[in-house]
Amino acid sequence: MFIGLFSQDLVAQSSKMRKAESLFQAMAFHEAIPLFKELSDGPVALEASLRLAECYRLTNQLGKAEPFYAKAVDQQNIRPEFVLYYAQSLQVNGKCAEAVNWYRRYTYMQPNDPRGSELLSSCTDISDLIGTGSEYELLPLSINSRANEMSPFIYRNGIVFASTRGTEKKSKKDQWTGQPYFNLYFAEGSKDRFGKSRPFSTKLSSDRNDGPASFNGTGSIVFYSRNNTSSGRKQRAKHGGKAMQIYQSVMLEGEWSKPQKLSFCDPRYEYTHPAVSADGNTLFFASDKPGGLGGMDIWKTERSAAGWTEPENLGSGINTQGNEAFPFVHDDGTLYFSSDGRRGLGGLDIYRSPLRSGRYSQAENMRSPINSPQDDFGLVFDTERDQGYFSSNRPGGKGGDDLYSLSRFPLYVEGILLEKGSMAPVSEARVILNRSGQTIQQVRSDSEGRFTLRITPYESYSVTAFREGYNAVEKSFESSNVNPDKLVLPLEKLIEADRALSLELKVIEKQSKMPISGAQLYLLGESSNTGRPLETDMNGVVNAIIDKTDSYLISADKMNYFNLSERIGAEAMIGKQRLTRVLELESYQVDKGLRFRDIRYEHAQVELNMDAKLELDKLARLMITNPGMVVEIGSHTDSNGKNTTNDKLSKARAEEVVNYLVGQGVNRERLQAVGYGESRLLNHCADGVICPEELHRENRRTEWKIIRY
Repeated sequence: MFIGLFSQDLVAQSSKMRKAESLFQAMAFHEAIPLFKELSDGPVALEASLRLAECYRLTNQLGKAEPFYAKAVDQQNIRPEFVLYYAQSLQVNGKCAEAVNWYRRYTYMQPNDPRGSELLSSCTDISDLIGTGSEYELLPLSINSRANEMSPFIYRNGIVFASTRGTEKKSKKDQWTGQPYFNLYFAEGSKDRFGKSRPFSTKLSSDRNDGPASFNGTGSIVFYSRNNTSSGRKQRAKHGGKAMQIYQSVMLEGEWSKPQKLSFCDPRYEYTHPAVSADGNTLFFASDKPGGLGGMDIWKTERSAAGWTEPENLGSGINTQGNEAFPFVHDDGTLYFSSDGRRGLGGLDIYRSPLRSGRYSQAENMRSPINSPQDDFGLVFDTERDQGYFSSNRPGGKGGDDLYSLSRFPLYVEGILLEKGSMAPVSEARVILNRSGQTIQQVRSDSEGRFTLRITPYESYSVTAFREGYNAVEKSFESSNVNPDKLVLPLEKLIEADRALSLELKVIEKQSKMPISGAQLYLLGESSNTGRPLETDMNGVVNAIIDKTDSYLISADKMNYFNLSERIGAEAMIGKQRLTRVLELESYQVDKGLRFRDIRYEHAQVELNMDAKLELDKLARLMITNPGMVVEIGSHTDSNGKNTTNDKLSKARAEEVVNYLVGQGVNRERLQAVGYGESRLLNHCADGVICPEELHRENRRTEWKIIRY
């Protein structure tokens, strides 16, 4: 790394500076630190201070870098990233009030880098990032040492982790940090109490860095990062050393096989922190390979018959222009990772991104006490998220990076069952908690209709209540990291046999008459004012028992179809035991023009006749039934007259239609009037072409199209 901020003549003043610079270029930061420290008060103080600050940052000692960045950042030609690093070092040291000014300066220098504003907000308002402390019990692990321990992984009856505590095989020290190389260790235990740790496997140990590691669900395949073991000039990284690469080993007859480097790893770049899914078919990792958004990014690859697919960057919902690393994928697909480029408490913060509809949602900060102003990373959870582990260099530890246990305090949802109408409590009802289609817990309501269920955070649940003589009731909710609001479930008494009617609703596509599955219906009783949601099956059918002495409103909804409302009056059900209704939904396409059949104009006229108004009434009803629909009204003229006149005429016609629709109850903000003049003729009757009146009349028209829904 060449700073290029000060002249080479200044560097030449000191042989010690030349030696320190040589060590810096060789990434021997630990050895360079004492030399730069001596020089930081001499004639080359500015350059030496900046180099010293960089040494501390690159060896994960950002807090120590603060006073040395401070000596250099006021220089006129300072590079923007050093201003950012200085602000981050202030924040890590708890000096947010000072960091604010430097984050603002960085935002001014680099307006296109969102990190400036993101990290600035980390120092101006972090109230939503401070947890209550009521969710987890956080404890340091008994196996922490004076060395670094990081990136635990739950394995068998204990954890596997990476540590620099040193072994006979790893007697050499990493010149980058001055500490022994990382090795993989295993310790039996749970929560915060573990037995004596031991090297995990000699088969997986090299004379350089080994770890972190990740295992598939059965523990038979391990993926871990280690320095590239291949030799030759082409095997060197872009920084001149041996980059971290990802290796795989398989358990065969109780022994780990010889580690094999994954085929997509390029020795010029870092490939590290592997995280494999439970089925072993999806692998996440961190890399600085080309095509990323910042320094280190999170990437994903899939196992196929031909091997691992080309890695895919997870995009801006996960990655930033900073660094993202230490991914972990939970059994439910949720991705956990660390970042220094997002709004957080400082250093590396841990974030989560649930998998929804096959895509990762915007990352969410895990808040304190998981996160701190220092580096927090390498989070893993068990299947139920009741127990987790992570690593951090926060104050109070034994060494640099230490391991911590996260034990969840129980999380509950309370509810009450009430009879609809009388609001009397319903006791002795069976209450079932479901998650992902599976029953998790069953309880009965007490004499006051109350019940309590234990849940886990960040899950989708449904609660169903049953009681003889009542219709079953179901309610869905999303859990967070705190106890949710009380659930109130109204139970409706069963309809008496002489009033019960079996209603079959069939939803079909209007044009093709094909059934529509997954259509969402809502059945509302007019007298009882009670409603229930329904959904059509694969045949487009849904059945319900209704009270034939009541009248009902039915609304039907499906994506890419217009909403439909229909009423079934009580008079239609007299003397019947069964009733079938067919609901025809009409599909729509955004930006597809639809012509009004009965809106035609005489030459140079704007007024709407009665036929046109009847046609517009249909659109008004459609828009009122579909309140999310935004429509363009586009009017067209024939080629008679001047272009400018026709433009004004078509605009006036479109506005006349809009005004009429507004008068029928459509919000004006949902309508856009556009005059196209003679620019979109339907036939050949352009300027200079003699045509009969009926062809000119064909061009005088008004159309509508959905522009947003």
